[in-house]
Amino acid sequence: MAESVAAVCRPRPVTIVGSGFAAAAVILHLSKRGVPCKQMRVLGPAPLGAGHAYGCKCPYFRLNVRTDIQRIWPDEPMHFDQWAEQIIDDPDSAHPAGNFYRRADYGRYLSEQLHALPDFNDLDHRESLAQEVMAVDSGWMVQCEDGARYVTTHLIVATGNPEPQWPVPLESLETSGLVKNPWKGEWLDTLDPRARICLVGSGLTAMDAIHALDQIGHQGPIRVLAPHGLLPPRQVNWTPQHPLDWPHHLRGSSFVRFMRKALSGAGWTEIEWQERFEALRVNLSSAWQTLPLEDRRRLLRRLGWLWSLCRFRASPQTVESAERLQSRGQLRLVKGRMKYLRRTGRAWDIGYADQQNLEADVVVNCTGMGHDPLLTGMIQHNLIQALESSLSPRVNMQMQLFTRAGDTHQNLFCLGSATGLALGDIVGSTSIARQAARLSEALIADQTE
Repeated sequence: MAESVAAVCRPRPVTIVGSGFAAAAVILHLSKRGVPCKQMRVLGPAPLGAGHAYGCKCPYFRLNVRTDIQRIWPDEPMHFDQWAEQIIDDPDSAHPAGNFYRRADYGRYLSEQLHALPDFNDLDHRESLAQEVMAVDSGWMVQCEDGARYVTTHLIVATGNPEPQWPVPLESLETSGLVKNPWKGEWLDTLDPRARICLVGSGLTAMDAIHALDQIGHQGPIRVLAPHGLLPPRQVNWTPQHPLDWPHHLRGSSFVRFMRKALSGAGWTEIEWQERFEALRVNLSSAWQTLPLEDRRRLLRRLGWLWSLCRFRASPQTVESAERLQSRGQLRLVKGRMKYLRRTGRAWDIGYADQQNLEADVVVNCTGMGHDPLLTGMIQHNLIQALESSLSPRVNMQMQLFTRAGDTHQNLFCLGSATGLALGDIVGSTSIARQAARLSEALIADQTE
């Protein structure tokens, strides 16, 4: 499996940058279409398939969707569920709304899917971080942080969610008590049980942290710095309904009016509302792509936070933990955005509004904020085209990136969260798996032409 690392390593026809869920989905779908593993190389530092989402150390971090929604094979909704029933011993996963398994167990499932490939040992996985992409006569060259360079004909950028960054500059070189990346959960192992906690952000990462703190019996106060003073609603036992047909070529205001009309008459915690929302999502991306770019950006800026709360609903287990901690007065939501973060003695001072601040012993970054330096570099070096006045790549439905001149690269692809501005609602695992299936079709078509 290993090859000697030289200045430029032996080429392979397909190189995948990234080692998380998106990379695993690409490998599985390419293999399903007959691409042998010996033609593939993966460049990514994490265990294959784990990434940020499923490489958890904490047993209390749970999937936020039930098993029939969490798919690697879009047309086989019960594939993970059937595997879980046979393999996983997790009585706490069961709920009337469905089974919500641990994130780490979904990582195990992905690993088993990969290792079940008959030629998996022929895959070349280099556990190194890709830093730069260059065009060469034979296709593409990727340089990694260890100095090694890899040449390939077809390059797939599947980097997933970037490493989170603090939303403000740090006013101190001291970092003890700061948790920049909470996704693995190892920070919980050494936590003082009476520490004052501040969770910055109020989405699913915050919900994971809240549930874990409840489960380990944390005794100290927990404050959630929530920009809009809300936590996500809980998932309920909704049933898929007939997809709604979106009008195309709307403007931003009429786009929002259509959504409001479709969702009116019920609260977001009710089954009927969630069924309508899921029916609305099915064809949303195609309508999104017909919006003028400025309207897309304006909608994300003004309503992106609300869409994320509606879209990424929390597992019932995490919501129950939040309600339990709130009823004891231990958990409190603080409406505001971080303005500064500085050290004061042995504590952290978090400013969130004019003349208002919090003090905490431990500050956990739950914002998910970050940027992808590899794609940014490709845009800045004119290898690919960005959507106007943004650092978001332009990509088509076959997941092909565009050249600076506006043509499609036939052998350069991207999938996952980076394609959101261009393509719409694509962040969930099933959406990314569908992208991987389309990408594999396009790549096979290019190889056979």
